[in-house]
Amino acid sequence: MGNGLAPCFAPRSHSGTVKLVFWGSGGASESLLPPRDRPLLAGELMFEFPDRVLCRADAFYVGRPFPILSFDDALLPGHTYFVLPLDRLRPPSAVVTVASLASLSPAGLPVEFAGAQCRPFEYVRGHDGRMAIKVVPEFIARVITAGGQEGSDRRHETAAAATPLCSTPELQKHYAQLVGLARERPWSPQLETIKEVTNSTIFSKNQTNRKYFFRQKTR
Repeated sequence: MGNGLAPCFAPRSHSGTVKLVFWGSGGASESLLPPRDRPLLAGELMFEFPDRVLCRADAFYVGRPFPILSFDDALLPGHTYFVLPLDRLRPPSAVVTVASLASLSPAGLPVEFAGAQCRPFEYVRGHDGRMAIKVVPEFIARVITAGGQEGSDRRHETAAAATPLCSTPELQKHYAQLVGLARERPWSPQLETIKEVTNSTIFSKNQTNRKYFFRQKTR
């Protein structure tokens, strides 16, 4: 494995290789060269690391689910992927928020969102034309490779909420709206209307069935 993360790495620095950044590895990464005759599938690496999942580094957006790859997703050359523990991405941490990002810190180390060498968030326009808050890949890399600040006993979410996470008031407002929508969007199954059945209804149906049965027998 290679060693060392650039302060602000470029996800497409090596166009022909796939870069993997491992959770809790102290900055270790690995570059893979896909086979020439077929794509390199995420499932091949998940089979090697059954308790881990792969996430594309440049696809983390606030208020959206973590960009976890499926088994048959191809790893694109020139892109970076994070190898993360599956148990850190279960609900309610399945949506990208300040709290869920902080939970990715190995050994529960506090995450310093303010004053980081690279900004945690940036405003981008999605494929649908809407504005979204993207989490900067190099910031996530610092979080998952034990890049947090030690010696602070503050809670992750409290510390993050008390610091200027976003560079503009508009970005702060948009972040609050996205996180609020993600938290207030509970799953509710579509249920059909259930008709009330009383004892008298059951008795009436039984009597009707009995009359029909005896009528058939007497013929």
